Amino acid sequence: MPDLDDADRRLLRLLQRDATLSNQTLAEHAGLSASPAWRRVKRLMDEGYITRQVAIVPPAKAGMHAMAYVQVSLLDHREVSLAAFDRFVQDE
Repeated sequence: MPDLDDADRRLLRLLQRDATLSNQTLAEHAGLSASPAWRRVKRLMDEGYITRQVAIVPPAKAGMHAMAYVQVSLLDHREVSLAAFDRFVQDE
């Protein structure tokens, strides 16, 4: 990760575990004071290191009890075809 120091990495690790941490708690766990922690998180968002925050819902709690296995066959394995397939499956 270019242009990230140890404090940035600590903040990112903490936010990956729990994005609901208050700024004060986040700062304490990262070894920073509140204002610098807030500025760093803001910068990480502005620079695209943090693109979104999500809620992880256990599938069973949401009533989703099925699991599916999928096999995909491609007509060819050229780089352009693989890239197109990768873009397709990455779309939300």
